[in-house]
Amino acid sequence: MIRIEHLEKRFRKKQVLFDISLELGEGRYGLIGPNGAGKTTLLRCLAGTLGVEKGQISRPRKAGYLPQAFGLFPQLTVYEAMEFFAVYKDIPAALRHRDIMDCLEKVNLSDRAEDRAKTLSGGMIRRVGIAQAIMGSPELVILDEPTAGLDPEERARFRTLLEESEIPSVIVSTHILSDVDSFCDHIIMMREGRIVKTGSAKDYHLGEGTLEKEYLSQLHGQASQ
Repeated sequence: MIRIEHLEKRFRKKQVLFDISLELGEGRYGLIGPNGAGKTTLLRCLAGTLGVEKGQISRPRKAGYLPQAFGLFPQLTVYEAMEFFAVYKDIPAALRHRDIMDCLEKVNLSDRAEDRAKTLSGGMIRRVGIAQAIMGSPELVILDEPTAGLDPEERARFRTLLEESEIPSVIVSTHILSDVDSFCDHIIMMREGRIVKTGSAKDYHLGEGTLEKEYLSQLHGQASQ
């Protein structure tokens, strides 16, 4: 169970999150909203990389996180970078190699394990980011714009990865509504630092373009009643 209670966040004098409260169980959650809605700030607070001024967050101890801006040291090989994350996650040494290669296989990068990061494309680096996030059997995975820079084939592979994953809870922030529609069970909409709507993804399959219409409604400030 993930619980967020009355969360608020400021950057100096600017408040960016306003009294956010959520309870999330198992499943795949799509976090959507316009630029500046506060999605990345919320995910950073949930991942523990950003402190909060007010409120409480309770989440599983074993969590994986892919930030919106993810990079690698250019001189490291893909395997060395993954090994760094494995050590950070306290994955036992005896299990690291198998876990690293299994995760690289899932993102179609096992054949690039010995290549240096500086030789990878932006999409490949993004895929390494996904691999490190799912490594170590996390109970929660937080992914901020995971499909940015991926081609259609790799986006389809990512959807399959989530569908076949045994990760109990996944939160995905994205601007690609078709991705949300494809692999999320639940929808969370944000606008201007607030949660304006939550619900089951099944609610948006009632008619063609239902999710898009609701999103545009929230984008223009017409909060649902």
